[in-house]
Amino acid sequence: MSNNSEKPKKKVANPYGRNGKKARHFHTAMDMYNKDYTLKVISAECGVNISTLRRWLRDAGIPPKKNGSVPNPKPYLKEGEAKPESIFDGFEAFKVPSVVEEAHVAAKAAETKRIADLAVNQTTPAEQYQSYMASNAVRLMRDGIQTMKPPSNVREMEVLDKIARRHFGLDDNRGGGVGSLSIDINILNDAAATKRATINKEKDLKNKKDKAAAAEVIDIQAHVQE
Repeated sequence: MSNNSEKPKKKVANPYGRNGKKARHFHTAMDMYNKDYTLKVISAECGVNISTLRRWLRDAGIPPKKNGSVPNPKPYLKEGEAKPESIFDGFEAFKVPSVVEEAHVAAKAAETKRIADLAVNQTTPAEQYQSYMASNAVRLMRDGIQTMKPPSNVREMEVLDKIARRHFGLDDNRGGGVGSLSIDINILNDAAATKRATINKEKDLKNKKDKAAAAEVIDIQAHVQE
């Protein structure tokens, strides 16, 4: 005879999550979490509710994130330990803004120091100057390459060529240049230090209104002249 007084056994939670989603997506979620993607983006990528994602992280021993503008807590990393991977992988817009900005500032400072150190190590003051100017010219070109206008005529081509030759020590008209000049060409590939476009919605809106107003004035003037 069965004992009806026995309490029913507690249902054991599925360690792999409902429909096995946790088993399929947990590693993806943690990879994105380590790269400081926002929880909203991670949950959308994994196809789960954000509360489910929070539960996954809690089960992994990660404390709750109460403020979306702070870096993702990573108690499993020792203090000062390098991040698993750089956050500058082309998807910075989907990551915590403060983390991206902090990493950019640090990379910019490190790049400036590299340029200065390389210039100081040159043999003569002339080489030091040219190394410093050439490296900064490369940096300016990298930061402005998205908006840089190509030369439109031969004269502009000649001017650009003279500027480049002067900065890189190749101007034959001024002593033949410096043969041992060294610069850090890796500046071109430093995505972390590249100048970042700041988003200012109020300024953008004002610019659009100003352009619309200017276009309206031009239209009125055209009608008056007619």
